[in-house]
Amino acid sequence: MVKTKELSKDTRNKIVALHQAGKTHKTFRPHQGFNNKSIKITIIKYDTLLSEKISGAEGTKLDHDFQEMERKIDITNKVVAELLTKTTEYLQPNPAYRARLGMINTMSKIRGQVKATGYPQTEGLLGESMLRYGRELGVESEFGLSTTFYNV
Repeated sequence: MVKTKELSKDTRNKIVALHQAGKTHKTFRPHQGFNNKSIKITIIKYDTLLSEKISGAEGTKLDHDFQEMERKIDITNKVVAELLTKTTEYLQPNPAYRARLGMINTMSKIRGQVKATGYPQTEGLLGESMLRYGRELGVESEFGLSTTFYNV
């Protein structure tokens, strides 16, 4: 049996159904092929959720430090994804995009419209995104500090 970190929803539902039927983890483990520890954890989570719903007890609140760490992780994921795309654009510019902008500028001049849109410089876009996300992460974060250090 392959070890995974989490049981599938279907497997969890089977365990909960057997638990609701009054069977203990020792009686249904052998013929279902479930891991004993996974069964116990699933039953404990189910009982906790059920007791909170029935008693109207307030769910577990997340600590402020945990929420802040979670926010920083989300920002770090966003910045890594954006920096990858911006760096790729910087290293491998798209000539078709530049040609399209040139054509738009030419057409606007023919029509008599004076406003010409310039080609956005990829190094500027990359630097701006590094600064923006670096400020969001803050200087106390090593990653945030590294993205703003050379841009200052």
